[in-house]
Amino acid sequence: SWDAVTEIYINALLSGPITQVINLSSTFIETFLKPMELIAGGLATSFTRNGRRSVRLGFSRYRGMIKNIDDTLISVGKAFKEEDLIADKAGRIIEHQAPKAFSAQNFNIKNKTGARIFNAIGVAFRLPSRLLVTTDELFKQINYRGKLHELAVQKALTKNLKGAKFDSFVRNFEKKGFDDLGRFVNDEAKQYSRVSTFTEDLEGGAWANVGGIFQYGN
Repeated sequence: SWDAVTEIYINALLSGPITQVINLSSTFIETFLKPMELIAGGLATSFTRNGRRSVRLGFSRYRGMIKNIDDTLISVGKAFKEEDLIADKAGRIIEHQAPKAFSAQNFNIKNKTGARIFNAIGVAFRLPSRLLVTTDELFKQINYRGKLHELAVQKALTKNLKGAKFDSFVRNFEKKGFDDLGRFVNDEAKQYSRVSTFTEDLEGGAWANVGGIFQYGN
């Protein structure tokens, strides 16, 4: 099928090690530099209340990144196994299309031995996209959890909560940030994770421009 051809083509583009290195390094830098920018801005205005709060929120984001790291690694393992993003399907290698187009099921191969061989070939073809998806899941989780914790701390500070009430509010806020399947549900933190991993939706795009031309013509 055409989806299988597209899948092979995309993986061929991703097969170069430089592509993987650039994706990993650029996302790493973006992930860990953003909170530092917030902290630096806060330190520059630390004589103000907002400046001191920015410093605290920056460190809160860092704390959220490493908090519950075991849950992060579980999702990363699932992403590697399933060859697909777990918490946020946006940012797939082939947008809006689940992986494994090159499979015995899609090609209606009934012979068991032939199906196993065909699927094994598909797994080999998809290794580059599997590695990229696994890396994206890791950094999406880190960024989402970091931003989610920051938002929780920010709202708790706004409510002037302290002590046990502060901690309880933060825990409950973070818990509500995931559904029963472990998917992201907080829109602000989700968008932050997409921006930090360069997988945010592009506004408009070519089809929007084409639509605008037809609308203008009418």
